[in-house]
Amino acid sequence: MPKLGLRAGDFGDFVERRAALAEALASSAGPARTGLMLDIAALHLARGLVAEARSFLSAASPETPAQDLRAAALSYLADTFTPHAADESPEPGADWPEWPLLPLLEILNGPPVAEAYVAPATFARAFEALDLLPAALQAESLPRMLEIAIALEAWPEARALARRFELHPGLADGSALHFLLGRVAESGGEDVAAFDSYRRASAGRDAFAQRARLAMVDLGQRTGVLEPADAAQVLAEAATLWRGDELGLATRQALADAQVAAGDRIGAVGTLADIFQHHRNSLPAQIARQRADALVAAIYADGTGGALALADFMAAHERLARDLRFVPGFHRHAEAYADRLMALGATAAAAREYATVADLLEVVAEVDKAAEDPELVGMLRLKQAEALVAGGQHEAAAAILPLLPPSRDIEIARRQATLRAGILRATGQTEALVAARDWPHLALMKADALFEDGQWRRAFDHYQRARTAQDTPLAPAAAARMVLAAHRSGQPGRVEEALAELPDLPETPAWADIAREIGAPQDQPARLQSRNVRDQLLSAGRVADRVAAADPTGAEGDP
Repeated sequence: MPKLGLRAGDFGDFVERRAALAEALASSAGPARTGLMLDIAALHLARGLVAEARSFLSAASPETPAQDLRAAALSYLADTFTPHAADESPEPGADWPEWPLLPLLEILNGPPVAEAYVAPATFARAFEALDLLPAALQAESLPRMLEIAIALEAWPEARALARRFELHPGLADGSALHFLLGRVAESGGEDVAAFDSYRRASAGRDAFAQRARLAMVDLGQRTGVLEPADAAQVLAEAATLWRGDELGLATRQALADAQVAAGDRIGAVGTLADIFQHHRNSLPAQIARQRADALVAAIYADGTGGALALADFMAAHERLARDLRFVPGFHRHAEAYADRLMALGATAAAAREYATVADLLEVVAEVDKAAEDPELVGMLRLKQAEALVAGGQHEAAAAILPLLPPSRDIEIARRQATLRAGILRATGQTEALVAARDWPHLALMKADALFEDGQWRRAFDHYQRARTAQDTPLAPAAAARMVLAAHRSGQPGRVEEALAELPDLPETPAWADIAREIGAPQDQPARLQSRNVRDQLLSAGRVADRVAAADPTGAEGDP
């Protein structure tokens, strides 16, 4: 076994030794140069400067069997103390079958101790091989070696390893020792001592300090000392201190669990979103995505179903949309949110949300043609315009009409026609409304528009069409206007026809007085022209207006 040259006493002062080797290297060649490169690599490795050592080892070209073996040994050590390093170091030769450092390689750069199995015999050999390492690498090895000893319940070795911590100033009172002592105390049922050790370890800044924070929360929850909300608060602070690796992932997973337990579903969604954004293409990220989707669906189900108050639902949507607006499929939840706003009469807010979702889908379609969905965008624009009309913003709604694509769906086409007709009526464009396509359900709207415009004869004709086009009788307000239109157009015969064709009219409470005054047309035709009856008809008009105000659906038809 060649001399590795890793003892501090082998090279004296680091700076002076490094300068001397560098000066000698500048004028060397052949095997001598390789020997100097290996000396410099060993010098750095002995001080724990592993990256620098690996750099020199990669540049060295061994030319003798001894140099081959020494380079292999140094490369193994460098790989051992390089987290997640690929195993690129050469295999030791057959002349070196009992190299005692090999067991260390299996232990010190393996998976987390909780996930790894280390044979007791392998651990025993590695424990004995510690003395072959320089002080800096021993310090690197001790925390993991002690953790393995605790997992194996190798208590004599564990006590010996713990005493070795005192030989290294950076470890003697560090977070690694306190965390591991906490593990020992917790495994022995000494919860108070364990909590105290975890608390002391958590003051550090390394991975063991972060693990101590997680262990402290876990212990607090297990013993009932920490409520879920308190645990979530502690973990939220811990999450700001560590991110990016498996430990950061574990911190956020624990935080999401605590937030769900505390009832903070929105906070949990944000934490899970952070996981699948920073750990993409991993199994934990897929699981986080599924959990987040389920939580979001539950939140919006509660919001649209009324389990959440509107103010709480609006606040929840605002927070979720900040993180999830561009997540595929979220637009469905946003549309359901806008539908809820519309149902509750928050028309302006609903219109804004419909517009936001439609704009987003159009932007996404510009980037990804496969995501283009003109029918969905058209429906959102239709809903946006309907919300604007419901809120009295007819001019703004009219500006959206050109954006509505023709639809083969009869129901959507019907809604579009109703929307256009409503805008025309509200903006006083009676002739354009009457000239619009003759949808049966629009006949009553056209009749009302003509009535309000004073075109009595045409209004009566459209009331007649509306009456024959719909399956149900005219609403009281519409029936009143129909009779008034016939009267005001000077067509008493049509008044008689209208009264004859509306046999249920006398049974309407709002028309009881009018029915008594008019009577049966065939019995009292002369009275239809009298001033008294005209006054009664004008009074009926006022009744109709009051009925229309109280029953706008009957006045304007059933869209």
